[in-house]
Amino acid sequence: MGTGIFLAIAIISRGAIGGGDIKLIGVLGLYFSWEKIIVITILSFIVGGICSIVLLIFKIKEVKDFIPFGPFISLATLITVFYGEDIICVYMNLI
Repeated sequence: MGTGIFLAIAIISRGAIGGGDIKLIGVLGLYFSWEKIIVITILSFIVGGICSIVLLIFKIKEVKDFIPFGPFISLATLITVFYGEDIICVYMNLI
């Protein structure tokens, strides 16, 4: 499921997400359930977005520069390992 999401993003955005990110999320999908893969995906986009905005604000990176996405997937995976069940429970209680 995660590989499909990242592959679709790579195709639609014409290469904004690299092959390594697709493979990384695919391997994580072999270990984690589909619920946790969704949590990892959402968290990686949130963390990546926040870090990218900070890098742009402080002029460390420019808009045209590539920012590797693998570290954000890894950080989101680490957060999911420790707090994944809690995040899913909070979300389900909001519905």
